[in-house]
Amino acid sequence: MKRIRKRSSRIEIPPLKPLEEKELLKIAQTTKVEKKRLEKELEEKEDLTQKERKKIQQTIKNLEQERGRAVRLLVHHNRPLIEHIVNGYFSRAGGVDREDLVSEGNISIIKAIELFDLNSPNVFATYAGYWIHQKIQSFFAKNQLISQSFSTKEKKNLVYYDKEYQQDDKDNQSYSLIERLDDGEDSALSNSQVFQKETEFQIGNLINSLSNREERLVIRLYQHIIPRNLVDVYHLAEDSEKEILKEELKIKKTVPSTNLSERRCQNSSIVKKYLGMFEQKYTISKLSQLINKPESSVSKWKNSAFRQLEELARKKNLYCLLK
Repeated sequence: MKRIRKRSSRIEIPPLKPLEEKELLKIAQTTKVEKKRLEKELEEKEDLTQKERKKIQQTIKNLEQERGRAVRLLVHHNRPLIEHIVNGYFSRAGGVDREDLVSEGNISIIKAIELFDLNSPNVFATYAGYWIHQKIQSFFAKNQLISQSFSTKEKKNLVYYDKEYQQDDKDNQSYSLIERLDDGEDSALSNSQVFQKETEFQIGNLINSLSNREERLVIRLYQHIIPRNLVDVYHLAEDSEKEILKEELKIKKTVPSTNLSERRCQNSSIVKKYLGMFEQKYTISKLSQLINKPESSVSKWKNSAFRQLEELARKKNLYCLLK
């Protein structure tokens, strides 16, 4: 007897149009500012009549309702982004409810709404994505057990991204930006810097998911997308080089997303080889000479990679990378 496969009942949430999103962001921010101004006026002006006070109080109530509607719409339309990021995290220790992580994502969206620069040319979803990652990592850091498997020092190694992006020591100290606004370099990040960091992170993940190694190498070199961590280098390496890399760095199972600035990575011959390739920029002709392949093949890999990356971005609802 054939098993009947149920169709997914999930409703696709379309992204907001840029102008619609900007208008909602403007409403959410300006109504909050105006509400605070009126509340201060009520507190400081003792000579207001009862009628004037009631009028101001009603205006405050209207502003709260208007802002609430704008925020709810923005959270709703960014739900695919939240779910995409949440789906990338898991814990070997278990015990973490997915809905808890979605809730953390919702809180991050609200904070991003408050801080987003309305004059910025950047896309809100990418700015918000950075905050979501920070808030979820903070949630794990505060709620998960500390692994005792390391003899040299305690290390929180329970959180992964896309099942292979293990957080290194520096990443595990990365708490929510909300809690660190007056401390650390993250507090000084501008909207454009946040946009750039999150875009690089997402694009790097998509490139690593390409099935063809030549396509991964060509697209990174042609676009000058420098590897940021050990996982990026691993996905560029040939099969024989992957074994050498694991041997050099004493990696037994999953390759961690260790920062390439660490000494042990800098001493690796494989890391040196691939980072050295990014010391210059390439045309198709120069790439052909570098990897000793025909220009037609290099061009084919480049075009194929672009098409796949665009499709992957759509599939994962990363509309911010398609702008």
